[in-house]
Amino acid sequence: MANGKDEQAAELYDQVRKADVSKQRWLEATRGVIVARGKGGIPLLVEQLTSSDKKQFGLGLKVAREMQGAEVTEALAAQLVKAPPDRAAMIVSALGDRGEGKLSPAVLKAVREGHKQVRLAAIQVLGQAGDASAVPVLIEIATGDDSELLTAAKEALASVPGEQVNKDLASRLAEANGKTLDVLIELVGRRRINAVAELIKVFHSSDDATRNAALVALGATAGPKDLPLLISELTGAKTAGDSKLAEKALQTACVRMPDREATSAELAKAMQAASESAKASLLRILGAMGGPKALEIVAAAVKESDPELQDAGTRVLGEWMTADAAPVLLEITKSSTSDKYRTRALRGYLRIARQQKMPDAERLSMFRQGLELAKRPEERQLTLDILRRCPSAETVQLASSFMDDQQLKQHAVETAIFIAEKIKDKDPAAAKLAAEKVLKAEPTGKIADRARALTKSP
Repeated sequence: MANGKDEQAAELYDQVRKADVSKQRWLEATRGVIVARGKGGIPLLVEQLTSSDKKQFGLGLKVAREMQGAEVTEALAAQLVKAPPDRAAMIVSALGDRGEGKLSPAVLKAVREGHKQVRLAAIQVLGQAGDASAVPVLIEIATGDDSELLTAAKEALASVPGEQVNKDLASRLAEANGKTLDVLIELVGRRRINAVAELIKVFHSSDDATRNAALVALGATAGPKDLPLLISELTGAKTAGDSKLAEKALQTACVRMPDREATSAELAKAMQAASESAKASLLRILGAMGGPKALEIVAAAVKESDPELQDAGTRVLGEWMTADAAPVLLEITKSSTSDKYRTRALRGYLRIARQQKMPDAERLSMFRQGLELAKRPEERQLTLDILRRCPSAETVQLASSFMDDQQLKQHAVETAIFIAEKIKDKDPAAAKLAAEKVLKAEPTGKIADRARALTKSP
């Protein structure tokens, strides 16, 4: 075939098909015949698609995806209307995978009518390979009564490619109502379509559900100049439900903003006149954003006397995902008069030491600081866990030193063995020494076995 001798290749494949060969070899030869003969191989392709044999049917689908040409598409379309639903659904998918630039009318027809299994497959194809021409039919299905079909249609509308699709969906907002409006608002948000002006008009609707949907979509699409609208919705919320929804929308918007520090400054400005509950919401949003400015604002809020801000601020700091929060958390741990906030800050500090990337020397420094402040056994266990992140002769010795503490004995044994196994190749002497000390603590089960194995290492 590579030398252009297609008919000769086809004859050879035919001979293999007639010979006493395995099923796999027969299938490979059948594929060769179909591909070698091109248009002339389509009848054999159809034969595979109508075969009761699953492997032959699967071969037909595979070859149908490989071969180009309108004749193949027409053959698939003809079989689509004849095949049972389960096979028809797979034929629809094959039509969608052919990548011919324009979907077969058979797929568009299958979207509108026929067995649900086939319609669902056709809807999925539109989502993957459709264009703006698919929007009307998909909206029609997405606003229907069949929950399975409408969900599939919305998923397809959310994924069908093309900027023209975005323009089409946005242009429909102004005249839409009812279910159609709800679907369009959702899609504008999911596709992050730049339709803020249209959404703001919808946002002023008297219908609460529509307003709420528009608010969520604005969170996904708003730009920096639109933040004041979302901030005012949060600071002016009348109910807990409204506040929760506004907070979610504003957070979605803020984490997308290109200038994180400027956005943090804008939220800080809004906090000045906000209620305490709104301030708490803004602190949570700053925590989701992160960054130096956000950290500064949250740290300052914790120092205020208001319990709600202290509670929200320490929660946010306790979950901060970058190591720059460690000094702030350490300060709170040392200075707070509230046991709840002190505990929360210390746990956040220890979490950073255990989870964030940093030089071993810095991690060990945090270990020692944490150990000085940890009072409860569970806090001291968390402190010991820090040593696992920087295995060395020094840290295995540190872990071993806690085996005499009855409250920490078991955890110290486990930590020492963990570290010893990590360093056994580069520092076998330190690993063996730690294992011997572990055995003196009389461990049982797998820990004892692991320790004995280390003592026998060369």
